[in-house]
Amino acid sequence: MMKMILRVAVAAAFALGFSQAYAFHSGGVAECAGCHQMHGAPSPDFLLVAPDASSTCLSCHEHAGDTGPSSYHISTADADLATAAPKQRTPGGDFGWLKRTYGTGTSAELGQSHGHSIVASANNYAADTTNVTAPGGGTMSSTALGCTSCHDQHSSIRRFADGTYARTGLPISGSGSYNTSAEPIAGKTAVGVYRILRGGGAGIPADTFVSGASWANVFIASAPSTYNRTEAVTQTRVAYGAGTGQWCNSCHPDMHGNTIAQGYHPVDQAINGLAANYNAYVSSGIMTGGAAPFTSLVPFAEPTLTAVQLKTHAQNNDSFLAGPASGDQVTCMSCHRAHASGFLHAARWQLENEFLTKADSSGNAVYCSTDGTPGERCALNRTNAEVTAAYYDRPATKLGAYQRQLCNKCHAKD
Repeated sequence: MMKMILRVAVAAAFALGFSQAYAFHSGGVAECAGCHQMHGAPSPDFLLVAPDASSTCLSCHEHAGDTGPSSYHISTADADLATAAPKQRTPGGDFGWLKRTYGTGTSAELGQSHGHSIVASANNYAADTTNVTAPGGGTMSSTALGCTSCHDQHSSIRRFADGTYARTGLPISGSGSYNTSAEPIAGKTAVGVYRILRGGGAGIPADTFVSGASWANVFIASAPSTYNRTEAVTQTRVAYGAGTGQWCNSCHPDMHGNTIAQGYHPVDQAINGLAANYNAYVSSGIMTGGAAPFTSLVPFAEPTLTAVQLKTHAQNNDSFLAGPASGDQVTCMSCHRAHASGFLHAARWQLENEFLTKADSSGNAVYCSTDGTPGERCALNRTNAEVTAAYYDRPATKLGAYQRQLCNKCHAKD
């Protein structure tokens, strides 16, 4: 009976409303009873309330019966996937895409290729069978990959009023993830780091929880407080700061040689003259620019901004759509989602085809899909609903007819 009361109390805290969705973690370690069960725990490891760590996370972050994007949920339940495309629209993506395989035979695009294959047995997520260790030279085993590989469930890293970080010191008073988050009070309080992500660097002892990863920096970013939402009308802009690409380098070291001569796309380096392309690019062949060049399909990092300054750029109402300056940077998040996406390698757009859109008989932009017009092979066996969901409900007309790969947002080769 006590176990039920504790779980109901935690669920009630989440149910207070969307604006309270991040109250449980509050920037650091959450209520112990939300994740641990003192007696008769389903998991003998750490007395978790679910069979494994990621299943424990998903006991709150997945909910059967969602009719659309819902607050802090980052996974669509199997029952909902049976009748619809993945429903969540968080910037990091919906893990449900890992359960969608497209194409057939040797050319099939396996579900596990759509992102980070977390192991969550209670939610039917299994280890990647192709990448047995982290691709790009990493040593972390795929069987050990879970939510806590990137997020610190007992997060102690904190940001102080002077912008420095440490693992100990003033108490964490709240989240540091959102544009509405309260700032720390000098000499009295601190705030948590973005998404309670793991980190390291100056003044922060190494994080030894995850085997095969070593962080040299803190992931600095800010998101709108309402972030899991359709982008059919307005975009959700996460403002990324310095070093976000190198943070990913913790698990994927060989992907960040940072020079074209080494065979790698540079990350966390100034885009210089390519900023002019980004700001002028509208769609394939159209370089007329405008006052609002930003697209959440190709975000970028602003390394000179502090965590406080980033908050003003993190919007979901299209009130800040400025493009990059020459000193801003391409980052891993420019092309990939952190969790999973509807496309190969957790990409923000479809990588396998020349065109992301075609045109109907009237010349209007449409997505390639099995039930759409013209419904060409480029869709594999994606339905129009799935393609649209993968683009966060963005109408194809926002991309334009015969839109080529979005690498062109910076490189303008179309």
